[in-house]
Amino acid sequence: MGTRPSSKELNARIELLEKELQKSRDELLSVQEIKERYNSLFNQSLDGVYLMDLQGNILLANPAALNLVGYQGPVIEGLNFNDFLAENQTTSWRSVLSDIITTGSQRSLTEFVLKKPDGQYVYTESSGIAIFRDGKPFRIQGIIRDVTTRKIMEETLKQNWDALKNAPIGIYIVQDRKFVWVNQRFINETGYPEEALVGMEAMDLVVEPDRIMLREKMILMLKGQSTYPFEYRILHPKSRAERWVRGEVVSSLHNGRKSTLGYYSDIDTLMMQNIMDSLTGLYNRRYILQLTEQVLDNASRYNHPLSFIMLDIDHFKTYNDTFGHQEGDKALAKIGAVVKRVIRKVDIPGRYGGEEFCILLPDTPMEDARDVSLRLMHSIENETLDSDLARGLTISLGLSEFKNGMVLADLIRDADKNLYAAKSMGRNRMVY
Repeated sequence: MGTRPSSKELNARIELLEKELQKSRDELLSVQEIKERYNSLFNQSLDGVYLMDLQGNILLANPAALNLVGYQGPVIEGLNFNDFLAENQTTSWRSVLSDIITTGSQRSLTEFVLKKPDGQYVYTESSGIAIFRDGKPFRIQGIIRDVTTRKIMEETLKQNWDALKNAPIGIYIVQDRKFVWVNQRFINETGYPEEALVGMEAMDLVVEPDRIMLREKMILMLKGQSTYPFEYRILHPKSRAERWVRGEVVSSLHNGRKSTLGYYSDIDTLMMQNIMDSLTGLYNRRYILQLTEQVLDNASRYNHPLSFIMLDIDHFKTYNDTFGHQEGDKALAKIGAVVKRVIRKVDIPGRYGGEEFCILLPDTPMEDARDVSLRLMHSIENETLDSDLARGLTISLGLSEFKNGMVLADLIRDADKNLYAAKSMGRNRMVY
């Protein structure tokens, strides 16, 4: 039989056991504390945190993840991550899952579009790592956050940037006195290719006598001490012809650096836009009536003959309804082109409104106005029939002649009355 341990040895063993037991208790408390801290972080994280198996089945998800995908409580558990993906996202998800299982972690942040149960789409950014057991991937833990607001802002900025690139006025950005960005209209109007403009000293575009004045006015505008557009001259690179332009500038940021954002418009172009109908290339209604007032006053003062034509495309509403507005616009443009080509140089054509046109004929008695009208009728009928239009067109015309004491309203009223009569009589004719 063995020797019984002494009391002293027993006490020593008991003390050792108590120490080991206390150590185990401390380790258990430490594990419990770590678990509580993890659970606290898990539940309070603003980012979505989830745990899933290697097939993508969700085992656990925190409140932020639940809110992000539009689920509540344990309903999400048992669903697969693929169930939350919007259309065309599955391939990307399989690639990410394979990366995590193969390498232990996701190579980079990945954007996924999720679809909530209510049909709402959410843009997200996600990353994941593998949890190992016995040296092999056992679970996958992921973090996911909502980036919908950022995506909307990015798309808005892109649309705004696209709008600047395609704006109907010249726009440029200058840093350190050099162009760093120009839009297409600026390229077209200056006559320089983009590669020549970017990096060019901005003032090299301006005629030398205007440079000091332009610098001073730009500085005043940038300081907020002037709100008036400035006018200056630029040189065409090939012809060296001078052109007057009008512009403004504001302080801006470009790629994080202080910049000057400016725009300019060709003054001649602005004037033409103010008086021309862009679709037909004829004068617009406001300007043609303004010119008619002036010519009418001259005819009255010096007793000169004056005639006025109102013309209307026959059955144009049916044409538009049958072939669509794009074809209708093509037809209007074609009529405008024929009118400009057929009338005399002294005649003044305009688009009165819709499918109605008018032509002012200075120093022209009614007999000559009839000849002009006949040429127009025949040319339009022949040229629109044998063209790329969907169908040939005809016109009806009403003519009026200035008589002493007449005002503009009288001239228009008589022509309009005769136009109405031409249409009532079967169209494709003139009445005077």
